[in-house]
Amino acid sequence: ATSEREPLMRVVVVLLLAANLLFFTWSRGWLDAVTGLPAEAGREPQRLAAQQHPERIQPLAASAVAALTQTSCLELGPLDGDAALAAAQAALKGVGTAEIQVRSTELPGVWVVATIKLSDPDFRARKEATYKQLRLPFEPLDGLPAEQPAFV
Repeated sequence: ATSEREPLMRVVVVLLLAANLLFFTWSRGWLDAVTGLPAEAGREPQRLAAQQHPERIQPLAASAVAALTQTSCLELGPLDGDAALAAAQAALKGVGTAEIQVRSTELPGVWVVATIKLSDPDFRARKEATYKQLRLPFEPLDGLPAEQPAFV
């Protein structure tokens, strides 16, 4: 039984040596032009060489970091009247009044049309072509699996 395994083991050893030799030549960059897969792809030395003025990068001082952590933005809504005033007063308790900037914005309404279930790929492709021709933006609608796929 051992004499039958010896030729097989020799083949395995030769294949492993060939694989190691191939990997070694690729990792040295000798096969970059042949394979199209550069060995240096993970290190990106060309990006490091393309940096413009890397000496200008300075870490923030501790005082600047502290100032950034104290600045915040708070968005409340959608609330009307007294509810908005009460929520704003509760949220801004302890903040100096000189630092408060109140901005009010109203967003316009949005219309959404959901299509039927598009189980047939050809039907789905025709729907996509129709929407593109009409210049209607659309996106797949995530929902119940029984209703997939549909567009919005």
